[in-house]
Formats: sequence, C-alpha cells, structure tokens
Amino acid sequence: MAAAGTKGLCLEASSEIELRTGEEYRVVLGGLGSAGYAWEPKVEGLPGVIFIRPSLPALSPDIQPSGAQTSSVEHTFVIEALAPGKAEARFGLRRPWEKGVPPVRVISVWVTVISMH
Repeated sequence: MAAAGTKGLCLEASSEIELRTGEEYRVVLGGLGSAGYAWEPKVEGLPGVIFIRPSLPALSPDIQPSGAQTSSVEHTFVIEALAPGKAEARFGLRRPWEKGVPPVRVISVWVTVISMH
C-alpha cells in the first residue's frame, strides 16, 4: 500500500494515482484537531469506483491515550479500488460545526482504477 498526504515523507505526495481493483492507497493528512478542524473525505466522479474509509493509527504500547487532545494528530484514510474507472478522492479540512464555510485546505487525489487482469 502506498502513502500520500501532508506529513513527513508524504508531504504533498501524488495527486494522481493508478490502482488495480482490490488495491488500497493510504493517505496521511496532518491535522489541526486542537483548533477544532477535521478532514472530511468525499468521492467525486463515477460511483462505485473507489471507497474512502478512515484508518485508525496503531498506538504504541508505551502511549496511553488521554481524554484531552492538546496537540494535532495525523488523520489516515484508505482509498479502496473497487471497479475500473476514474474518480477523485477529495479531503477538505474544516470545522464540522461551521456549515456553509469553505474548507481552509483541500487535498485531491485523482484515482484511475484498472482491472486486476
């Protein structure tokens, strides 16, 4: 599984990818959780080509989660290739309660899915 996003080695990585049906692509996005922002995924284009799901990061056994978040965390999403075609995976950074306000940042990944055979 490849990775894209806004943190570390993934900084502003691929905006166009090609996947075979059944493959997955990981997108890691830096957050502004301490300021109330969250990434919202959306699929544009042909329905049924891709699916976006959140992926929870694995916690180290040495780290104990706390009830209060005082820093920003990475948000990880997985793009699953379902059927041949083209679609856009769009991630908007916004405060969920601010309806009608455009995202402060948008990351798009254009996905072409080809048949496994």
